[in-house]
Amino acid sequence: MPQGDYFGTVDKDPDPSNFRWCNSGEPEYIDPALSTSTSGIPLVNSMWAGLAEVQQNGLPKLTIATSVERSPDLRRFVFHLRKDARWSNGRPITAHDFVYHAMRVLHPLTASRRAEILWRLKNGLLYTQNRVRVVLRDIGPFKKGDIVEVLGKDGKVAKDPSKLHLPDPNKRTSPQPLKLHDLGATDRDAYATVPAGEQVTIVELSPDRTSAYVFYGLGDGVYGWVPTSQLSGQPNGDVKFTVRAVPPEHIPGVDLPPAPDAPRPQATVAGRDLLMLPEVLGVSAPDDYTFVVEGWAPIHIIKDLAADPVFRPSPRKVVSRWPKRWSQPEHIVTSGPLHMVDWDVRD
Repeated sequence: MPQGDYFGTVDKDPDPSNFRWCNSGEPEYIDPALSTSTSGIPLVNSMWAGLAEVQQNGLPKLTIATSVERSPDLRRFVFHLRKDARWSNGRPITAHDFVYHAMRVLHPLTASRRAEILWRLKNGLLYTQNRVRVVLRDIGPFKKGDIVEVLGKDGKVAKDPSKLHLPDPNKRTSPQPLKLHDLGATDRDAYATVPAGEQVTIVELSPDRTSAYVFYGLGDGVYGWVPTSQLSGQPNGDVKFTVRAVPPEHIPGVDLPPAPDAPRPQATVAGRDLLMLPEVLGVSAPDDYTFVVEGWAPIHIIKDLAADPVFRPSPRKVVSRWPKRWSQPEHIVTSGPLHMVDWDVRD
């Protein structure tokens, strides 16, 4: 190692079990969904594993992913995952963790500066803008399950829909306190309670639609699952949204080519019949060890993106309890070669 004041010195007989990391500064975030700085990204890459890792030669190599299948048009990628990858708490890392993390990066509640990296995914940009919805029942020209984009309100189309600030139809209230818990757990295992009448935001529904993953924004905020039946209040249910079907190439699970001149149905739909859900995104998990990525356009740099923090999943159970503090030593759960046990600010 070079000697001198600039590089520092190393003991003649250094302890091989003591690894010293000289960071470039105090990181703003140590969170794969949020970190963008040169002081944070190297720590993120060392503490959380991803689909791939960058080797010393600068080229990516698949790690948690063992192989990837590419469609001829480079719009669909199927990653097959290792079955022995584990979180630091021992839980297996599955494809569902990757789907959750992509949703988290893109969701407007996260406000991630990394979201733009995933805007090539089907409906990624509209999701970050809070402008894409699933139609909940047959209504007008739309069928239940159709995906639409919000253009305005009361039958009007905004000059620039990307700058809309409309009421959120995902808001809900309950006449009873909501006990937040992990999916499949009971109220006895609740880790937070939302007072009756307080607004929460639906983020996701369970496959059978009986449970809802919600966010409550008081303080640092908290996420958790509750019975969907308890979310009876819809503050923005009567708001009339002007919506239009998304382009055919933005429909997940369907391999349709772009059709820029094809007419798309448009109508006015009440907020109670619309919901933004992560199923509109071009990420899915057909099973625990298959992760599918779909773009509305070719993604030529997918192998490079596979090593990016947007594909280094964060652990839902921990993030849910402490959205802004989950990566601090007292809560942190990692998946990479290093695990943080202490953080002395500016030390």
